[in-house]
Amino acid sequence: MNGKLIIVISVALMFVAVSCKKKEKEASSAPEINYNVTDAYSMLQTTHHTSDNLGVLWKDSSALAVFFDKPMKNSGSSYISAGTVKLNDSVLYYNSGVYSSYQLINITAPVKWSVSGTGTITPFDFTITPSYPKYTGGNILPDTCIKANGMTITVSGVSNTNQGVSLFLNSSSVNLSKYISGNGNGSVIFTTTDLATFNVNSNIYLQLMMSNYNTQSINGVVHSFVSTTSYQKIIWLK
Repeated sequence: MNGKLIIVISVALMFVAVSCKKKEKEASSAPEINYNVTDAYSMLQTTHHTSDNLGVLWKDSSALAVFFDKPMKNSGSSYISAGTVKLNDSVLYYNSGVYSSYQLINITAPVKWSVSGTGTITPFDFTITPSYPKYTGGNILPDTCIKANGMTITVSGVSNTNQGVSLFLNSSSVNLSKYISGNGNGSVIFTTTDLATFNVNSNIYLQLMMSNYNTQSINGVVHSFVSTTSYQKIIWLK
């Protein structure tokens, strides 16, 4: 698994003979086969967010879902609609192929995904208890950084994942990314060259993202359910 957010879906041949007009009964959350996430035709994600501004923490949650016309591992895959998509009692907002929550949403465990379906995406209900990575190392992230010195980010306190950690460094006009593999604990360096186009005397935003994947077939179609932990730190660049 690379550090990027993988969005994929797959369709089983058994659906060729199955009518999509009636909603399928609720599927079991117990996986029967281990599927490769790159074979899936969807990614349905819940995320716990923490934003850290000089030690003041703000927490939020969000949901996102995307569906494709072919597995993400195939070139040329495109977003498609899957009808109405709900997480628990909240209908997700659909725009340009992406379903997302635009207000506070209940993602206390377990969560229930409901997809009305259209075309190759057949209807399903699915209840799952998300398994979120844990991160307790926000207190060692820097509050300030000197551009001329570059910046070393040490990530510690990651647990309950073996998918690694993606690090994103952003400003209003610049976006950089790094990746720590394995259990996600380690260090990365943003060099002076990396920071060259960032403006001094301004805030930059460091985001750590880590995910666990539960990929399986539901009524013959492979879907990937993603449990993500996001931690954003505001850093003053000198």
